[in-house]
Formats: sequence, structure tokens, C-alpha cells
Amino acid sequence: MGTPDEDIKELGSLAVPGSGGLAPVRRRAFTLSSELPVRAGGGEDPDPTPWDGPTPWDADVHQEFEFGIVLSGAQERRSGLPVRADGAQPSDRERLRAGDVWLYAMWEPHWWRTVAPGTSDVFVHFTAEYLGAERTGRCSWFELLAVPPRDRPRVTSPALRKVTLSLGHRIREELAHRRESWEQAVRLYVLAVMVELARYWSPPGWPRDGASRTTAKHTDLHEIIPALERVNSHLPYRLPLQDAAEACVMSRSFFCSVFRRSMGVSFAKFVLRARLAWVSGQLVSSSETIASIAASAGFTDESHLHRTFIKHYGCTPGVYRRAKGNQRPTL
Repeated sequence: MGTPDEDIKELGSLAVPGSGGLAPVRRRAFTLSSELPVRAGGGEDPDPTPWDGPTPWDADVHQEFEFGIVLSGAQERRSGLPVRADGAQPSDRERLRAGDVWLYAMWEPHWWRTVAPGTSDVFVHFTAEYLGAERTGRCSWFELLAVPPRDRPRVTSPALRKVTLSLGHRIREELAHRRESWEQAVRLYVLAVMVELARYWSPPGWPRDGASRTTAKHTDLHEIIPALERVNSHLPYRLPLQDAAEACVMSRSFFCSVFRRSMGVSFAKFVLRARLAWVSGQLVSSSETIASIAASAGFTDESHLHRTFIKHYGCTPGVYRRAKGNQRPTL
């Protein structure tokens, strides 16, 4: 899937790596939503590319989260914030080779270039609702992106590189054929990679025993992590807004503002999608009746779940169970 050119908005400028000049930062509009929460693709570059050239190197920025894996060759990637009036902000820089993973938060400017012949990769742009309130072991997936780019988890061993590269090729296989339920398969593979990364990683200030957590502030996303964790711990029940705001030490109105700015959706909508994600998992993995699942998830009755599920998934819970139940990918 190519990047659309429509609705591109100039947001500022960044220092161009290696040139000393400035390049525009542009918002890329992928039109993702609850109904279309993921956009994925891949690329192949037979030859290395320079940072600067006949046309300015545009930094990419978008509302969606981004996940990617280098499958062959090597890339150089940088991320940073728009320049201030008094000069350019420094950017984080890293060289990625086959099996390495990159993670970008919402609205995080980033750019890249190919530095080795025959470089290929896969990427996934997704809304927060795509991964929902899933955890990756000791922490939620949100926490992997809430720290500055330089502190995010990395591939640190040959064994981990082998795993991430294998999962990356599985993602590419799904994207190549786009079979029924490819979005669900890709979601599971992305989560599997994050679980592997989180096994060997701790945020700055967070000992491995989890006794003390003083993760460095980077974005609004960091500020709402207590609420995201509480949503996860309460599933499949609905977490009251007041409880979420108190967990973040915010007033209700301020919390709602920060949450929408960080996640792109309201807190109520996010909680509903998280509960529906739990329901969808139960439909696939358990033999419980739909009525029992509806009651467990706090819906008034089966018909209430039925109407809500159709609105967000485009089919009834029964149809979803029959269509997805036997198509789970093997990780």
C-alpha cells in the first residue's frame, strides 16, 4: 500500500542529517480509524540512498504508531522533534540491520535512508485501538514507546534477532497475499515481537523487579500510562473515567484532553474497543456461549453485544467466531 499524497500538511522543519540544512516536516494522512485501524506494507531498495539529494529529504510524521522490521540489508534511521526558533533539535540516530526493529510514537517525526544494497523491510502503521490494552509481559505495549527513542527496546542477541527476523518474514507473507484475516494475523505477529523485545528490557528507572518506576517523561503518552494499565487490569469490565483520571493524578476534563491528544480517540471509545478486543479473543479461544461472554464483558445482554460488535467489526459475534476460530496463526 502506498502512502497517499492527499492532506499533507507542513508542520515545521528539522535539521537534515549530514547537511546542516533544514527539511520540511509533513503530516502524512493515512485516514486510519476504528473501522480501518491498520495500514501495512514493505519496501525494497536495491541501492543506498543519501540523506540529501536533488530534492529535500522530508521527515515523516503521522498520528498513527509505527512498527517495522528490517528484513535484509541495512538502514539508518533518525527521529527528533521540530526545530525551535533558536536552532535545530538534535535527533536520535541508529543503524539497523536485518532483524532490527523500529518503534515510533504518535506525531514523532522520523526519517531514514538505505545504507546497504538489497535492503528490504516491512512496516505497520496502527491506531492505539489495533493493539488495544494488550500487555507484553511486565508492561503494556504503550510503555515501549512512552520513553525517548534512544531508550526503547532493541534487538540485543543473535537469538532474539533470529526470532524477530522470522516474525518479520511472516508479516511480509501476510502482506503479500492479503488473505482473509490478515489484519488479525499481523496484529498477533506485532505483539509477538513486542513480547520478545520486552523480555530483555526495562524502562529507565524501572528495576527488573518492578519495585520502583520512574520512567522518563517524553510525551503525553507517558502521562496516561497509569490509566492504560488500569484499563488492562480491569478487563473485561468498564473502567470509570474518574478512576482513570485519578490514576493519572488529573482532573476529569484535563485527563480527557490529554488522552484524546495522545491516543487520537476518546477514553470512552478506547475502553469500549479494549472490551470488544477482549470479546473477540474469547470468541476465538474459548467455548463459552456468546451470551456468557457478553455478560462477562459487562454488556446488558447478548443483543447489546450483537449491535455493538456489528458497529465496530462489521459482522455478528457468531459470524466472527466461525470465520476466525480456525485461522489463528501459529507463533
